[in-house]
Amino acid sequence: MTEVLGTLPAGDLKVLVVWLPIQHEDNREAASTNARVFDEPRMVHMWDPAGVEAKIWSPKLGLPKGQLAWDVFIVLPRGAMWPADDPPAPTYWCTSSRSPSG
Repeated sequence: MTEVLGTLPAGDLKVLVVWLPIQHEDNREAASTNARVFDEPRMVHMWDPAGVEAKIWSPKLGLPKGQLAWDVFIVLPRGAMWPADDPPAPTYWCTSSRSPSG
């Protein structure tokens, strides 16, 4: 991720990284440790222990009911804002384990 950001001009690009408890070893401490690997000023990291973000984004990405949105990269237009439970449709999204979409 930091290599990709390094190729982009600083501008006002923001990156929100949401860490989730998907794997058995995923916890706040592991998220904090991994966040240090992605030390880039445009990145903001948060720990989501209940997986709320994964559940909210799944329908917007057209994932099957019950499948969580994790390990995904979501691009939103500049200035995108939304109510907490209804994010906008992304301009683009992809994941390392599924085909790109958007």
